[in-house]
Amino acid sequence: MQLAQHETIIFGGSFNPPTLAHRDITEVLLQTYPDADVWLMPSGERHDKAGFLPSDQRLEMLEIVRQTLSEPERVAVCDLELKDTGVTETYRTVGRLATAEPTRSFRYVFGGDAYLGMPAWRHGEELQAELPMIVVPRDGGTIGVGTNCDILKINLDEGISSSEVRRRLNEGLPIDQLVCRGIQNYIAQRHPLLY
Repeated sequence: MQLAQHETIIFGGSFNPPTLAHRDITEVLLQTYPDADVWLMPSGERHDKAGFLPSDQRLEMLEIVRQTLSEPERVAVCDLELKDTGVTETYRTVGRLATAEPTRSFRYVFGGDAYLGMPAWRHGEELQAELPMIVVPRDGGTIGVGTNCDILKINLDEGISSSEVRRRLNEGLPIDQLVCRGIQNYIAQRHPLLY
């Protein structure tokens, strides 16, 4: 798939902490969209999630993940939502990016569950109808999407999640199958903050 020049893919999420699934999705984005940059954007305060690691730690871990990718020069870690003083909402992020980066066009990555739940968000129906998106379905399955959406073809291990990493750490279990080596080392030094 070819994208317009200056196209940037926004892959947002809590990244609390970033997992191998996040890394794999980013790698497939790089391979599938060779003319696009990818910005990893950790979310700020959210209505649907709480208990995030400190922002600086999530940024540091995303930088570790970025360095493991095949083309790290095409990937940036973006702190736009972390600087937001209010609750993170997609429609606000979309507007802020459009204002801050008028020469870029953006495409946003969403999981299949988020895409299906989007009509319940503030301005969600408008976003679902008009926002250029890449949807990552669960279990590599299919999902009906609008004409503004691509489906990312990737098979992910559904057992890999940030919440599973935190659960395993709390129980003293290994996390080597869930995160890259650099994240393991980072957590080994600072993991009390994950509780």
